[in-house]
Amino acid sequence: MEVSTAPKRATDPRGRVLLAPRFSASAAEVAARLSDFGIEYDRVRIVIIRPVADSLLDTTITFRPGQPDITLDLTVPVHSDGEAFDAGMQYRDASNVLYSGSVRVVSHPSTEAAPTSTQLSLSYVGPGSSVTRLQITPRNVSIPASSATTMSATGFDAAGAVVPVVPVAWSVSDASLATITVTAQGAELQSTGKPGTVNVTARTPRDVTDVTSVSFVATPSSIAVISGGGQTAAVGATLPTPVVVEVRSAGGAALPGMVVSFAPPSGGSANPTTATSDAGGRASTTVTLGRTAGPQTLTVTAGTVNAAVGATATAGAPSAITVVSGDNQTDTL
Repeated sequence: MEVSTAPKRATDPRGRVLLAPRFSASAAEVAARLSDFGIEYDRVRIVIIRPVADSLLDTTITFRPGQPDITLDLTVPVHSDGEAFDAGMQYRDASNVLYSGSVRVVSHPSTEAAPTSTQLSLSYVGPGSSVTRLQITPRNVSIPASSATTMSATGFDAAGAVVPVVPVAWSVSDASLATITVTAQGAELQSTGKPGTVNVTARTPRDVTDVTSVSFVATPSSIAVISGGGQTAAVGATLPTPVVVEVRSAGGAALPGMVVSFAPPSGGSANPTTATSDAGGRASTTVTLGRTAGPQTLTVTAGTVNAAVGATATAGAPSAITVVSGDNQTDTL
């Protein structure tokens, strides 16, 4: 880029300042991936100031990534040959300054051979540029297969303060298990219906990243009673053997890692009341019957499905006789 200046001397109506804007190494890396965030500059602002604060030129031109280089011929007043100016450039979009840089430059007479252009280094200063740490929520979770969950990412600066607006690009490690789509709330992670675990990665334009895992577990479709159903014991007694159940998917596969709840008969108890199905999809509990003789039911729940396990409580052998009424009566002859 070439910027021309006009000195006061009538014998030499023009002077020049030569600028060559260049992305810094880090800014060039950002530029290579900035379109992933839906961000792209479309204009360049050029400012020339006579130190300390005398603004001589402030103009904006249309310029987009990939556009051929252009040379500008801009005029500003100068006091003398060799006068120094502060030159600044901004690459912008409609709302933000994305890249910015400034440099001190010296003018030279237009009648002399042009010196080497002054390099003006541009750094990325756009959205997310101050983020040094990124944190995804929720973290390391399990959700039912065929379901979706909303992910969000919070950016923090070097002082630990939250950065309010952070553009984030999302990706998943296995597209056969899940897809992720940017939303107003963050990103929606949608399972393809297969069980498995994916890593979800969030990154900012400056490549600050965070990774978390999401496991998709098959949805329980049925609960099978493996053993312990149909037992009989006296009221208030513990059943002889534990009740063992198996959680299964719609295809009949055993589902490990499922939370299984046991609701005991009225007046009775279950130990434990909650368990996690093992590698074979099984969980067990020990049941103590309530105090009422007759049929009793243990209710087993996993997800949205449940099963009833029946038992029978017997009255048991009598251990005592209690007089309820009619004791110590008298009568007349």
